[in-house]
Order: sequence, then C-alpha cells, then structure tokens
Amino acid sequence: MPEDEAVRRLHAQYAVARSLAESSSLKEAAGRILEAICGALGWDYGGLWQVDPAHGVLRCVETWYAPGLSFPEFEEVTRRLSFAPGIGLPGKVWATREPFYAPDVIDDPKFPRGAAVTRAGLHSALGFPILMGTELIGVIEFFSREIGRPDAELLEMLATVGSQVGQFA
Repeated sequence: MPEDEAVRRLHAQYAVARSLAESSSLKEAAGRILEAICGALGWDYGGLWQVDPAHGVLRCVETWYAPGLSFPEFEEVTRRLSFAPGIGLPGKVWATREPFYAPDVIDDPKFPRGAAVTRAGLHSALGFPILMGTELIGVIEFFSREIGRPDAELLEMLATVGSQVGQFA
C-alpha cells in the first residue's frame, strides 16, 4: 500500500475516534463519522444504518455526501427503505457480520436500490458492521462514482472502526 494511502487511513481512524470522543451519542457522531471516512478515503456518499429491534430491520439514520455532489433520489430511497438480514448491502453485512465490497453495484440485479444508484452515477459500494461484542447494532456503507477494486487491508481497517463505534454505542 502506498504511504499516502496509509496516512489517509490513519487520518480516517483518528477522525472517527475524535468524533466519538466529542459526542454523547452515536446519532450525534454519525454525520461526523461518515464525513471523516468519506473525506479521508475518497468516497462520495455514506450512510449509517441502525437495527430497529422492534421490527427486525436496519433503518438509515444518517447520510453524508461529498461537497458539490447531490444524490436526492438515491438518498430518498435509502431513507425510505429498511433491510432485513441478507437483503441489500446493509442486510448482507448484517447477515455475515463482515465487511462487504462490491466493485460495481450496477452489475448486481439483486441490488434493491439499483435504479436509484444507476441514476446517481454511483458504482463501488462498501459496507461494514458496527458490532458491540458479537451483537450487530448497525452498518455503515459507502458509495463511490469510481469503479474500484477490493482491498483486504481497507476492509480490515474498517472492521476495526466498526468495533470501535460499537464499543462507543
């Protein structure tokens, strides 16, 4: 991994830790966490999903997108939908409790937000669990307009961030 990439990843981890330290709740920290990771790692859109235990689904509680960009239809669909384990990107992460990376979600006919993501011009997607011990309490997802390649070190780093956020929550 190039040194500048390693520095960006460390910056993202530090920014997440700072956001958590300066917040009294996950809801309060959510926007700053999404902005920190997207900004440091070059993702265009981020969303934080939390488990709704009464209904057994994940619901989007916060989104963020890069300055100068706007994804109104994709954001509306994201905030309207909920996902059960195994359904959609958040549901896949919930079911496996592992980070998941898709180089181009437009290629996935089973992607529930496919039409909206296509119109938004988003391609690569990444999600990782927020775990409190072994219990999943949420999922963080990111999207990029670029088609990317999976990176095991990035997924490992984000899994660590997910555990850190889970401990805070």
